[in-house]
Amino acid sequence: MLKNIASAYKKILGRTVTFTRKAVKLPVKLRYKLRYVKIYAKAGMFDGLYTIPLKGTCYQTLFINSRSWDYLIILDACRYDFFEKYVWEFMDGKLYRVLSPGGYTIKWFKRTWYGSYKDVIYISSTPFIRKSKESYLKFLKIVNAWDKGWDERLHTVPPWRMNDLVLRYLKISNTKYKLGLYSKKPRIVAHYIQPHIPYIAGPIDFSKIYDFYARNLRKVVVLGHAILVHLMEVLNDMEKVNYVLRRAYEENLKLVLSYVSDLIPYLPGKIAITSDHGELLGEYGLYFHPIDAMIPELRSVPLFIVK
Repeated sequence: MLKNIASAYKKILGRTVTFTRKAVKLPVKLRYKLRYVKIYAKAGMFDGLYTIPLKGTCYQTLFINSRSWDYLIILDACRYDFFEKYVWEFMDGKLYRVLSPGGYTIKWFKRTWYGSYKDVIYISSTPFIRKSKESYLKFLKIVNAWDKGWDERLHTVPPWRMNDLVLRYLKISNTKYKLGLYSKKPRIVAHYIQPHIPYIAGPIDFSKIYDFYARNLRKVVVLGHAILVHLMEVLNDMEKVNYVLRRAYEENLKLVLSYVSDLIPYLPGKIAITSDHGELLGEYGLYFHPIDAMIPELRSVPLFIVK
């Protein structure tokens, strides 16, 4: 019964959006909004019908809340399968497939960091961490990389800026610890935005789309939806759209892995790499991470112990 209702709702919403687009000459902002709503309506995926709550904790959560690491590197929206394919080109270690407790950053953060971490400096290139007021009480310090490493041309915090910040705060924390200002030697979390959009490593230059988004669509849709709609209109073939997105995602992942591998020799101690959630690149007709569902591509992430 519930499945039939969802199917009927999907068809009605899809037809309504199509009729509205054809009957009225829409301004560009509304056209983008309706287009991506239709994408998810067609897929038939809605939080209320498909989300499966994650009960209890998982190994990733237990590991992060242990003292088994000195440096924790988080790659935002990093899928296990892509990570497994490329990590060996850049570093050696032990790889585990683990379950993320959340399908997007805010949910993952709340379910993962549930304790007190007064020996942890959290350097974050994602804006969601800084928006959580309670997070400032959990950690020794939260460093907003958006304030210190934002690149106006790339519309993101690139991995080389993150490397600079990590090394800077590593030096600061070591100095304060030696002076007795910290009771414990601080551990560091470095939350890189890549391989999450924006795609800054190729094979396609998305800079014009990013500029158009910043000027016209920032308050209407998220960047990923603007990229998706643009590719659909230009290529007019979903197989080609999926191929381009996967290539761009792969290059973004390889870019951040190359910079993480450059950083590792400067980090004395136990280093682990993981992700907050995965990414959907056309599977089930869905893109990016719009829901908190138990989908393998969305919730299966790497946990890599650097050798």
